[in-house]
Amino acid sequence: MTTPASTEASMIPSSSGRHPVSRGRGAVKAPLQFISKALLWHDLKGLWALSLLGAAVMVISGPIAVLLTPSAGHAQPGILRITVQDGNPGFLAYQLLAPMVFALASFTYLDSSGRVSIMHSLPLTRGTVYRTKTMAGLILLYAPHLIAALSLLPFMRFGFHGLMSGGQLNLDGQGVDDAGMLLSPNYADLLRWFIVSSVMMLFVFGTTVLAATITGNLGIGLLMTLFINVIVPVLYLLTLLVLHLFLYGFSMESVDSAAWMHPLIDLGMNGDRISPAHLSLFVVVGVGLLCLAMLAYRRLKSEHAGNNVMFASAKTITTVLVTFVGSCLAGSIIQTLQQSDINALADHTMFFLGVVFASPVIFIITSMIVNGTVKVFTRRNLRRFGTFVVIIAIYCSFTTWDITGYERRIPAAREVASVSLPNQSSMTLPYAGSYYWNSIRLKDTQSINDARAFHQEIIDRSKDPRYASLFTSTSSEDGASGNSDQTSECNACYAQSSDYITFDYHLTDRKSQTRNYQVYGKYLLSSPAYRRLIDDPEYRSATSIETIGYRNIESASLSDTFGESIDGNAGSVDLSSKDARTLAKLLDEDYRSLSDTDLASMVVDYSSTGKIESKRLLLGFNFELHTSGSDNGEPSSFYYGITKQYTRSIAWLKAQGLYDTMVAASMK
Repeated sequence: MTTPASTEASMIPSSSGRHPVSRGRGAVKAPLQFISKALLWHDLKGLWALSLLGAAVMVISGPIAVLLTPSAGHAQPGILRITVQDGNPGFLAYQLLAPMVFALASFTYLDSSGRVSIMHSLPLTRGTVYRTKTMAGLILLYAPHLIAALSLLPFMRFGFHGLMSGGQLNLDGQGVDDAGMLLSPNYADLLRWFIVSSVMMLFVFGTTVLAATITGNLGIGLLMTLFINVIVPVLYLLTLLVLHLFLYGFSMESVDSAAWMHPLIDLGMNGDRISPAHLSLFVVVGVGLLCLAMLAYRRLKSEHAGNNVMFASAKTITTVLVTFVGSCLAGSIIQTLQQSDINALADHTMFFLGVVFASPVIFIITSMIVNGTVKVFTRRNLRRFGTFVVIIAIYCSFTTWDITGYERRIPAAREVASVSLPNQSSMTLPYAGSYYWNSIRLKDTQSINDARAFHQEIIDRSKDPRYASLFTSTSSEDGASGNSDQTSECNACYAQSSDYITFDYHLTDRKSQTRNYQVYGKYLLSSPAYRRLIDDPEYRSATSIETIGYRNIESASLSDTFGESIDGNAGSVDLSSKDARTLAKLLDEDYRSLSDTDLASMVVDYSSTGKIESKRLLLGFNFELHTSGSDNGEPSSFYYGITKQYTRSIAWLKAQGLYDTMVAASMK
C-alpha cells in the first residue's frame, strides 16, 4: 500500500506560485526551488569529514609525495608527470572510489522506508530533494580534487602549451615517453589532468547515483554501481569474443572501439589526452544518468525503500543481463578449453551446452540477490527467464551463424586501393624470423590479386574436410593428399608452428575490411597461392633489406641463425659499415632476381645447439643496426641467410677474399 508520503500530490493552481507537497497525513505548500539551502547545508555538515579525508589522501599522494621525493636528478619531474598523466595510484583511486562513496553517502537514507518517509515529509518536492542531495555529493566530491590541483600549482613549470596533446600513460605508473619525463609538466598539463579526471569522476558519480536510486541496500547499491559501469564494455567485448569463436576470420581489432564506452578504458588505452568527442560523450552520459536517476527517484514508493532493488523493471533488466553475460561467458570458456584451434569446421556444441547448463544456475542466483529472497520459482521470474531465452536466441542468430556472409566476403579487386598483411618469415630464409615488419603494404594490381587469391584459398580450404588437418595442431599430415611431412626434423617443427595472418584491405572509398586467420606452417608449405604471393616482385621489394634502411646498418658478421658470431681461423669475420651496406644492397639484388621459391627448402633448423641443417643455406650474416635508443621495440640486429643462388653477393665476397674463409668457418 502506498503511503501519502510516498507520492507527490497533484498540482493545485495558486496565485502565489506554490504547490502542495506531501507531508505526513496532510499537505503543505512549499515554494518552488531548484535546491534547498537548508538541506544542502545539513548534508555538507554531516559529510564534511569524508571530504576532509579525501583531501588528505589527495594532498599526501600529490604535493607531499613530491616534496619527499629527492630533488636530485629527474625524480621530481618524473613523479609530477606521472601524477598529471593520472598514473598516481592515490589520485586514480580517489577518482574511482570517491564518486561511489559520496553518491552512496548522499542517498544512504534510501535503505530504510522510515527514513524515506521522513525525508519526503519535508516541505520539498522530490525533485528539490534529489537535486540538493546530488549537489551536496558533487561539492563534497570535487572540493578535495580542486584542493589537490591548486596545491600542485607551485610545482608546475611556467608556461601553457600542450593542452590538447596526447598524454602518455601506462597504468603501472610508468611514463612512456622517457625524454618527456625529464621536464616538469606545465600549467596546461595540470589543467588537462583536471579536466580528464573531473569527467571520469562525473561519469562514475552518475552511475552510482542511478544505482542508489534503484536499490535500497548499500551493499547491493555498490554491486549495482559496478554492474552499470561495466555492463556496456562487457557486452561489447563478449560479443567480440563470441564472433571470434564462431565467425572464421573475425578480427578482434574492433576492441579499440571500447575506449568510447568508459572514461577509465579511454584513459588506459589512449592516455590522458583531451579528445573533445570522447569527453563530450562521457559528460553527456554522466549528466544523462543523473537525469535518469531523478526520474526514477520521483517514481520511488516509500514502502519499497530498503529492498535490494526497488523497481520491477530494474529487477528484470539486471537479472536478464547478468544471466546473459554469465551464460555466454561460461559457454565461451568451455568452448575454448575444449578446442583451442579456431577454424571454420570447429564444433561449437560445447558453447551451447555451456549456455544451457549455466543460464538456469546464474538466473536463480541473480534472482535471489535482486529479490532478497530464496523464493524464486514464481510466475514473474518465469516471464523474466522467458525474456532471457528470446534475447539469447536472437543474439545467437546474428553471432553464431554467418547469416550476413561475413566469412566469404572478399572485396573485389577494383575496390581495393592496397592490402596490408604480415611478413610470414618465421623459421624460413632469408631472415629466419629474426626481423619482423609491422605489416607489408601492397599496392600493385598483381600483388593485390595474389593476396586476394591467397585469402580466397584459405576460405575455400577451411570449408573443405579434405584440408582439415592443415588447420589443426594434432596432425602431421602435409595437405589433403595424405603425404607425411618428412622433409627434415625442422620442417616438422615449422609445420606445427602457427601464426596469425591478417588481411587488411584499404578500399578506394576510404573504408577498410580486415580478416584474421590462424595459419600453421604446414598450410603455408602446401599452399600454391602463398608461394605465388611471396614470389611477387612487389612482395619481395617490401621484404627487402632496403625497407629496413641501408643507412641503419652499422656492421655485419658471419653468424649462426641465433646471431652468434662464427669465428674463422683468425677470429671473428666482421664487415665494416661500408662493406656491410654494400653487401646488403647486393643481397637485395639477388633476392629480387631469385627464381620461384621452394618454401620447404627455405626452412632452417632451430635446434637447441643452433646448428644449421638446411641443405640450401650457404652462409649467414648478422647485421647490427643503429637504433634511436628508445625502448620502443625496434630491433637492433637481424640475421640474413644466403644460398648459392645469391651469385652477386658470392662474387663480391670472393673479390674481397672472404668467401673461402667464411664457408670454411661455417662448416665447422
